[in-house]
Amino acid sequence: MQVGDPVEVRYKESLERGSVIDQLGYCINSYREAAVSNDPKFDHIELAEKQKVIIRLISKAQNKS
Repeated sequence: MQVGDPVEVRYKESLERGSVIDQLGYCINSYREAAVSNDPKFDHIELAEKQKVIIRLISKAQNKS
């Protein structure tokens, strides 16, 4: 390990961070849309499970504020 290696690693991580955050946001939005959707492709998911997702998303959003 060279002296500048940790700095380079942190720099590369900072460059990738934006796209990773975007991907996480996309996943969260996908879960939210599936939880509130009336689309038949989500009928196999029980209403109670969908409600859990919505409650968790709301609680996480409230904790952020």
